[in-house]
Amino acid sequence: MLHNSNKTYKFEPSHLYSQAIHTFKNFGLEITSSPTQIKNGTIQVFDPISNRKFAICASGYIRTYTTNYWGRTTTYQLNPTLKTQHHLRPYPNVSRVVIPGAYTHMANLLIKSIQRIRKNQK
Repeated sequence: MLHNSNKTYKFEPSHLYSQAIHTFKNFGLEITSSPTQIKNGTIQVFDPISNRKFAICASGYIRTYTTNYWGRTTTYQLNPTLKTQHHLRPYPNVSRVVIPGAYTHMANLLIKSIQRIRKNQK
């Protein structure tokens, strides 16, 4: 069971999970998921070109892990954002869009993010 903002997700392996792994391998990424991550429905990959780790989770989050010069790891969310305007606030509210269980969609979003990261590194 995965708990995320008062919702519970039970991971059950599906063909979408397998398709996401296949998509990552075809793109040249290394699958680095631990047995516990696989059991929980997380796919962790390593991109040797950008030298970064990425993960997609059953709860719907897409994350990247970067390591700085001193060896400290920072985690960022790559999920698309949704801006909403509240009539009492002068600034927009920005929230992340989570896509629970949609592995192929999350894999495609992650591939697009990796392509942008690779392009910006040049």
